[in-house]
This record gives sequence, structure tokens and C-alpha cells, in this order.
Amino acid sequence: MRRFWARTRLRNTALGVLVAVVAGGGWLTLRDGGGSGGSGHLAENRSQVQRACKGALPARELSGLVPGDSPGRVREYGTMLDPGRQSRSLLDCTLDWGDGRRIAVHAEALLSEVPQKLRADELAGLGGPHLYAAPGITGQYGPHGGWLVTECLGGLRGRARETTDLYVTATVAPGTDRGWDRSALTTLRTAVHVANTITREQGCGGDPLPRPESIVAVSDDDGRGRSQRSCDWIGVAGSLPVAEGAWTTVGDQQDSPVLNACESHWTEGEDPGRPERWEVSGVSAASWSGALGRSAYDEYEGSGAVPGWDLPAGGERPGSSGDEEIDGAASDPRLALWARSVCDGGPTYHRVSVSPEIGVVGRVVLKRADRERLSQTARTVLDRYLAAEHGWPRTAHCRDTTLLGEVEEWH
Repeated sequence: MRRFWARTRLRNTALGVLVAVVAGGGWLTLRDGGGSGGSGHLAENRSQVQRACKGALPARELSGLVPGDSPGRVREYGTMLDPGRQSRSLLDCTLDWGDGRRIAVHAEALLSEVPQKLRADELAGLGGPHLYAAPGITGQYGPHGGWLVTECLGGLRGRARETTDLYVTATVAPGTDRGWDRSALTTLRTAVHVANTITREQGCGGDPLPRPESIVAVSDDDGRGRSQRSCDWIGVAGSLPVAEGAWTTVGDQQDSPVLNACESHWTEGEDPGRPERWEVSGVSAASWSGALGRSAYDEYEGSGAVPGWDLPAGGERPGSSGDEEIDGAASDPRLALWARSVCDGGPTYHRVSVSPEIGVVGRVVLKRADRERLSQTARTVLDRYLAAEHGWPRTAHCRDTTLLGEVEEWH
């Protein structure tokens, strides 16, 4: 009889381990089985994921990440849950199991700015590694989670007024290292599922966002970024008056109808010599439509990098009509040119910039002729960007372009 009970305990223990591994998917823990000494919260926690956040979470997608060793705690609010209560959020929901394990989503009707970094270099992956995009989704995944922006054709019912722009963020923290690419895919799928649930509940109309089947790393392991077809116009040999040699071009990877960013920098050619002083060794181009356009312009304006922001009362910067002394140690000096168009995504801001080679530390004189060449190059860059066959402005059917002015980003 003693041997019988020993064999029975052994079989039950083995069964508990097998159930934990199969049911837990990517979350391997021996405490999920009720007969293995754990607290047995797995079934209730998974049911909680289905119920929470007004049913907006992709429960099947997230089921393998839900632990069973502690009960989940839910915090949720927003006008989707309580229409009679004023809130900027349509939905703000967090499930927390402790030890850094949580799922958090936030959705709001955009009445002002997109609270994300929208500068060209950030979007193109030059801000660092671990930045991912899902082609066809306007948004990205980074070290702090994922975000996206989508349109509600029928209008979202916000706190102050209706708007057609929906902003969603998501954070999926399983408490274990699953790899940046897997975390990015799960997080962006969660954000898309939340966005589609909200637009359906709000009666927005239109097609739902596609569920991402894969993600693309915007930047490589060195944070240098990756190229995309909409930026190929930069690399056409002899098409731009820039320094000769090899160039590295990167892009934002989103394939978005309302957003685009390209960055390109001189690297070296067969002759590793540096470009001459005041030759262009860097080129940038970016476009933002609708709410993204307002947000990007405001972000640049916050650092004084929009036309006319810090001009004196006379309307000209000192030295603009002749030679000008600037600091050769200025961080990434650029001459930027802004324009505005009407594109498929609505009113759109374009910004192109050229970076001159300085090569010295200390004060250096920018002669009027060199300044004029930089201005001409910036205009050439804008013209090529707007006219490129596979460039973003052509695919977005931009028209009625108006120049807004230049910004010297070396002061």
C-alpha cells in the first residue's frame, strides 16, 4: 500500500508539471498547477484578462504570459467604462501580478498633441537600439512600450469635442526576458487589438487595423538604423550636391500614410578623406500629417527650431546678409527648410535639413557664399524629396506646397 501511494504522488507531480508547461506557454513555472503547491490563480487570472479593460485585450495572445502564482489586480477607468464621468481617457487599464509583471493599455481621443518623440532622427532609429515598427501601423515599439495612432472616421467622443484621431499605448511586461523582438510583436498586437475594439465600440466605420504578423527592427544592434524604399531618392548618384563617397541611409519602417522620416549621412568611399569644410555630409527629410503634423511642429518649436521663432524685430538674424561666426563645436549643426502641403492624410508639414561639415573646434566663419550654397542645397533636397517616384510625398499625393522658411540650427 505504501508503494502504491508513492507511485500515485509521483504521477500526480509529473502531471502537475506537464499541465504547467502546456498551459503556461512561454511562461514556465511549476507553481501554476493546483496540485503542485502553488496558489492556483491561473484560471482566474486568464479569465480576468478576458473581462478587464472592457474586453479590449487580446486574451488568446496574452494567455501564455499570465502567471498563476499570485492574484491579478485590475485598475481601470475612462469614458468607455463610465460614459457619465468626464475623463481625457477613453480607456486606461492595468493588470498587475507583482514582481514587474503587468499589462497596461491607454487610449485617448487626441484633442491636442501626440505625446511621443516625432523628430526625424528619433523616428529613423538614430536615437538608439531596440526600436521596432509593424509595417502599415502608424506607431512604434521602444524600450518604454508601444504606441500607435489611427483614425476614427465617424469621430471619437472625447471630453471636450469630437476628433477623428485615436492614440493608444501598450506595455506588456511578463517579468522575464522574452527578447526585444517578441516583446515588440506582442505589445504592438495588443495596441492594435485595443484600437480595433475601441473604434468598433465607437462606431468609427472603416476597416480595422491589420493584426501585425511580423515586426521590423528600425535600428540594428548598433543603433544605426535601417533603410527603406521611400528613402532611396537620397542615394541616387549625383542627384544631390553633397560630399562624394559612400552614404548610409535609414528610414522609419512604418509605411505609414501620415508619417515618414529619412536620414542619410556620409560614411566614406574608396578615398577615406573627410569632406571639405561646408560640404554637406548629412541629409534629412520628414513629413507629418494631421495631428502628427501639429505635434511634430510643436516639438521642434519647443527648441526654437521652426522658421522665425527667434528672429529679432528687424526680421533678419545678425550676419544673415554677410559672413557669420559660429561655434564649430555646435552639436550636429543643420540648416533646415520647412514647407507645408495638403496630402491624403490632411494638412502636412515637411522638414528637410542639410548638415555641413565643419571639422574644427572653436569659432569658425561661415561666409555668405557658403551659406547661400547650403540654402540652395536644402531647396534641392526638398524638391527631390517632393518629386521622388517612390518617395513618401508622391505616394501620399501631396499638393499645394508652400515654403515656410529656413532655420539655422547652429546657434
